[in-house]
Amino acid sequence: MAAMETDTAQLTLESLPTDPLLLILSFLDYRDLINCCYVSRRLSQLSSHDPLWRRHCKKYWLISEEEKTQKNQCWKSLFIDTYSDVGRYIDHYAAIKKAWDDLKKYLEPRCPRMVLSLKEGAREEDLDAVEAQIGCKLPDDYRCSYRIHNGQKLVVPGKWVLMNMKRWKKRRRRKKRKTRMMIQQIWMNQMKMMKRRDGGESLMFPFADAVAHAFFSKPSADGSTRMILGC
Repeated sequence: MAAMETDTAQLTLESLPTDPLLLILSFLDYRDLINCCYVSRRLSQLSSHDPLWRRHCKKYWLISEEEKTQKNQCWKSLFIDTYSDVGRYIDHYAAIKKAWDDLKKYLEPRCPRMVLSLKEGAREEDLDAVEAQIGCKLPDDYRCSYRIHNGQKLVVPGKWVLMNMKRWKKRRRRKKRKTRMMIQQIWMNQMKMMKRRDGGESLMFPFADAVAHAFFSKPSADGSTRMILGC
């Protein structure tokens, strides 16, 4: 009995092996890990174990191994630095950052100039100034999105865009001219006996021009000519 009491008295937190303690700490949230730093010297050392903070960096900030290598910092330092910058948005940051990353991944092979035109994130001071100007508070998830990317730079359209615009205008003019001729032909076939003259000029072609303009302004549901002439 005395031996059992002696063994129980010797079993303390300091005497526990390192691996079981690290396993227990791996289930804790970042807040609990920080609190463990103030419990004892040993727990402070164990809670600073870098692989423990790797999980939190990936979960809350989506920091990749490449980013860690570029910044040349340990996982705990990365977590603390990011938290000091955007810790206010820790509940929204991962979801919004993933949405931005997915958008850039989609646009990169299709429109790389649009990805390059994205601005850097806004500062907290800028967002506070906007709130003061409009007189109301912005939602945290809305602010978080602007902290990641502050909109897009104005980009001058490239040669390819201008060429497409010219082609579109040319096709539109051609289609309008073709429709005008079609309406004129229908008008001539249907209204041969209803020509009116005002000063020696026929009113048929101005009417066809007006109908063609209406056709392009408000196209009919099924695109039929009968509905156009019936308007």
